[in-house]
Amino acid sequence: MEGLMAKANVLIEALPYIQKFKDKIVVVKYGGSAMLDEQLQQNVIKDVAL
Repeated sequence: MEGLMAKANVLIEALPYIQKFKDKIVVVKYGGSAMLDEQLQQNVIKDVAL
C-alpha cells in the first residue's frame, strides 16, 4: 500500500507538468543497454505507461 501512495504522490506533483502535454505527441527513444536486461525492460515500460 505504501508503494501505491508513493506513486500517487508523484503523480499529484507531476500533474501540472503532465497536463502541458495533453493532445501532444511524445516520442520515447528506447534502446542500447536498456534492451539487454529484462528487468530493466519491464521497468522502462512501466515508467512509460505510468
